[in-house]
Amino acid sequence: MSGGALKEVLGVQNGLLFCEEALSPVFCKPKLIPLKSVTLEKLEKMQKESVEAMMKQMQEKNHARPDVVNFFNDLRKVLSELYVLG
Repeated sequence: MSGGALKEVLGVQNGLLFCEEALSPVFCKPKLIPLKSVTLEKLEKMQKESVEAMMKQMQEKNHARPDVVNFFNDLRKVLSELYVLG
């Protein structure tokens, strides 16, 4: 190194100048969400109870009419199927 000149040791041909990073997606665990919210279940329960109370009152008033009793029994079956499936 005479004369104060510097000699280049690393260059494009013989050295690594940078490292390129490749980004890849990171998958997280799936989160299970309820099909029905707690509030919706409470509302359905309140609605079912009110319908049951109404049907009971109507049956007590019209206990002599079998057609009304049959109607409310059928309605109760349909509502119970809806709440089970829903």
